[in-house]
Amino acid sequence: LGCEVEWLSETQTIIATQNNKIIALQINKNKIIINDISTGITKLIELDTAPILHNNKTLVPVRAISETLGYNVDWNNQTRTVIITK
Repeated sequence: LGCEVEWLSETQTIIATQNNKIIALQINKNKIIINDISTGITKLIELDTAPILHNNKTLVPVRAISETLGYNVDWNNQTRTVIITK
């Protein structure tokens, strides 16, 4: 999605930055913090699922992050594929 991503190991936090938005998620916490630098507005949104660590990889809720950045997310059940468009 074109984000610059940072991992803060001491707090297990993922920081993603794209243009004027900074998104923060924490492992096993079902909240996302969105800071829009251009407007100065910060939002805290509850997620359906929390980011997790699995086999030394960080898994994040792709729909929440994508939609926060202004993308559309669809699911093709026949091919079991996530489709992300701008």
